[in-house]
Amino acid sequence: MIPAAAVASAGLTAHSGPSVPGASPGTTPAALAVSPFRARALDGAPLLLEQSYRLRYSVYCLERKFLPRADYPQGLETDAYDNLSVHVGAVDASGELFGTARLVNVPVGGPNLPLLGHCSLFADHAELYDPANKVIEVSRLAMSRSSTWGLHYSGFKRRDIREMVFRTLLKAIYQGAKRLEATHWVAATEKSLQRRVEEYGFPFRAIGPEADYSGPVAPYLMSLQEFDQVILSRRIPMLAEFLVGLEPQFQPRPDRTWEGVVFGKSSGRGHLSERIVAGL
Repeated sequence: MIPAAAVASAGLTAHSGPSVPGASPGTTPAALAVSPFRARALDGAPLLLEQSYRLRYSVYCLERKFLPRADYPQGLETDAYDNLSVHVGAVDASGELFGTARLVNVPVGGPNLPLLGHCSLFADHAELYDPANKVIEVSRLAMSRSSTWGLHYSGFKRRDIREMVFRTLLKAIYQGAKRLEATHWVAATEKSLQRRVEEYGFPFRAIGPEADYSGPVAPYLMSLQEFDQVILSRRIPMLAEFLVGLEPQFQPRPDRTWEGVVFGKSSGRGHLSERIVAGL
């Protein structure tokens, strides 16, 4: 589950203002500056992993009340799927975690993913169950509402800081998925957050109807290979940053079979609108 509120609670919502070509609507030039945050894996770093669980508790239990706080007396929101997940985050130079998410990597991705216990699917979802595909679930996305942001980063507006954190978190998720050699992502999200992610060119498509899963969400599926081609198309310049720090063996390779999709033409594999690819 990724409710829009997990991001909106940090103040990252649709907003107006001067737009930058190739960026999400409302992005200001300051938000495209070199980010003070870096994408990284949290597993193997106990203090960061604890910050992740504590941030999830703050967002999901205290702020949004999606989960009962009484179930987490230590103030750390975790469940059984965390033992099967890669945890990623957006971290600043001081080691403070500003955003987190997890990539659930169960042995047989499709049928055993947690969202399937809450969401029904449309009839056509062959990719999800194809044994040749490795499907992971992105969930527990949360962002900090730190009151100290203005003190640490006085040269930026709070809105720009949030945008940089969100973009860094998306980079961390992408790189984590590549290192897992995933072929597809699934996520259960609210429509408003789904629109925000699509503005970055992520070619998700709905694979089921809306359900009540701690709020109204729907399941979405994305081909990682298709998103690789969106990055390589260079139609959204800021996506080039997603490749920085990614090991050579995980770097995307051009695939001409996706060319029609990437540039907004109809294709047997699906359709990615030119509006999304261009970031307009």
